[in-house]
Amino acid sequence: CHNADKWNITKLKALIAEDQKNRVKYVLMPNSPFVQNWDLIQIIFLLYVAGVVPFKAGFNYNFSGGMFVIDMLVDVYFMCDIVVCFLTAYENSERLIVVNYWKIAWRYMQGWFVLDFLSVLPTQYATMIADGTFLCTISASCTESRPAASLDAYLKLLKMFRLVRLVKLLRLARFKRILQKYQGETFHLLRILHFSGLCGGMLLMGHICGCAFYFMSTQQMWTPYERELYETGERIPWIAEHFGDDYDSTPVGPRYLSSLYWAFSTMSTVGYGDISSSTFAERTFAIFVIILGTFMFGYIVAQVMSEVDAANQTSMRHRHKLTQVAAYIQDLQLPRELSRDMLGHFREQQDKKYNDQELLFDLPFRLRTRVLAHKYKAIIADVPLLCEGGESFRTELCARLKPVEYLPNHIIYDMDQIAVDVYIISSGKVEFVDVSGGVHCILANGAYFGEGAAIEPNATRWDTARSQSLVYTLKMKARELRDLIISYPTVFQEFKTLYYERKQRLEAWRANNRDWGNARSFKCSERFSQDLKWTRTPSILIKQRDIAKLSRSSKSTPVEPVGTPVEHEQSSLGTLHDQMTQIHKQMNADMENLTRKLQTMKQPQTDLVNNTRKDTNRLKAAYNNDTAGRHSSTRQQGRHGPSYRTGPASAPSSKVAFHKGTLYNGGAPVQA
Repeated sequence: CHNADKWNITKLKALIAEDQKNRVKYVLMPNSPFVQNWDLIQIIFLLYVAGVVPFKAGFNYNFSGGMFVIDMLVDVYFMCDIVVCFLTAYENSERLIVVNYWKIAWRYMQGWFVLDFLSVLPTQYATMIADGTFLCTISASCTESRPAASLDAYLKLLKMFRLVRLVKLLRLARFKRILQKYQGETFHLLRILHFSGLCGGMLLMGHICGCAFYFMSTQQMWTPYERELYETGERIPWIAEHFGDDYDSTPVGPRYLSSLYWAFSTMSTVGYGDISSSTFAERTFAIFVIILGTFMFGYIVAQVMSEVDAANQTSMRHRHKLTQVAAYIQDLQLPRELSRDMLGHFREQQDKKYNDQELLFDLPFRLRTRVLAHKYKAIIADVPLLCEGGESFRTELCARLKPVEYLPNHIIYDMDQIAVDVYIISSGKVEFVDVSGGVHCILANGAYFGEGAAIEPNATRWDTARSQSLVYTLKMKARELRDLIISYPTVFQEFKTLYYERKQRLEAWRANNRDWGNARSFKCSERFSQDLKWTRTPSILIKQRDIAKLSRSSKSTPVEPVGTPVEHEQSSLGTLHDQMTQIHKQMNADMENLTRKLQTMKQPQTDLVNNTRKDTNRLKAAYNNDTAGRHSSTRQQGRHGPSYRTGPASAPSSKVAFHKGTLYNGGAPVQA
């Protein structure tokens, strides 16, 4: 493993050196630190633009002094950003970095250049320079200025483009560009960013609508008829009702708060009526805001509900599985203790939102290798055997692993169970219990067990594996491991060697424990003591109640403790062994007596069958002899007339023959 890591580091250094060599002068790489810091500053300035630009355009508010300098620096930054975009390389559809100047410029001009150029038009500064208020605005010492007559028409034309300031809001489209660029680095914050975007979009729309509503309420948006109604007092707009005729001289804070209140109440509902639309411009804009609010809040509610459902999807699926388990337990009427253990197991097993094996096998091999190396780097470091097969073996093996959690004192598999899975211990300890109840082995982090299922098909477990603490394992099917290690002879040989070494150690451990083979016939794990109905011995089946009687008889006979507790236990085992041997001999004798009785009962039936078979053979022989004699008599009758042969020579008296309804007994024919 360490050699492979050194090779990867060497290859990475070679790629970096080649990349440095192929770089073009003055071209910025898209992932360079300068570009990343530049984008971070741009996010801060975009938030500034989103708050300041609508406010200045709606309330006709101009900064002076330090705020004007900050506003000017923001505009200078976005002007410089156009130059940076012309010098920043990009990644094409083939995932190659393009560093050609003309290709970079052509791609930028086809995309965001027009919006970026319109957003940096210095219309405000041109007006101030023509009006002669640029320098005094910087020093915050401007007074009421009177433009020259020659510039009066020009200034009126520029002031008609007061709303041109809103073009700077087009810069907000760069938010999407930056988020798409750094989506790979912010994937773990994807849900938070999505929710923050919904909240930020709602606040931004309320801010823009509030500033625009105030602009629509000013006197310059009134029609002549509305001015007449205002002068006569028949219709008083809300802005004059709340802030008087000279509303421009009142503080801007209360005016902004009132406009923002109207915007949110109109977007979320239909307003409360305390601030109502009375002019033509206000009512037209109010219709637009009501329609916009309907769609916007419907979209926000749908997105929030989808995020909540996605967050609760795993827990809902887990609760559904627990409901199914509870119904299954109720149908089987399982005991309370067994039901509690079963529910506890499924309660600890958390469901995932994805199928990791499907995702991994959909990835290319190199990318899958990197993902799995990161996921199982601790396991690979603790299992030296995984280094034998190389990178391809580790990738294929790790792609088939499935995490499984076991509570303390949980039986992972039992003795004599058919082996179907192989396990790798991620954390915790697993102890292996023999049939006699002794623990002969304990494995910890990085160890694997159950490999016999891949070495010997249809093999059974030698012992019982039990979790000593909370254990996290990585499990895979034995047939998948068998198909995999066959292609790697070195790994297969290592698995095979370790398998037989463990088997020999277990046999040696059993040989060192006295009466292990005899204890196997009656001693079982405590977990099955109540459910076990039969215990198998080498030749017969002994009922569990007989074993109980034997145990009670052994308990009724007092045994004096001699020596150490181990010697006392061995003497008790020897006594039980002698009693079991006597029962075994007695039952073998009973079986032999039963076999003899069965043979005695079958003897009369055998004699009857033999006698019947002999009679049948005699009848067949008599029939054949009689047929031959009849044919001979027919030939003689044809020459000399009919003749019947009598006497002993005609037919044996002991034979009986049947021929066409006539019975020949001796030589005289008798009609049957």
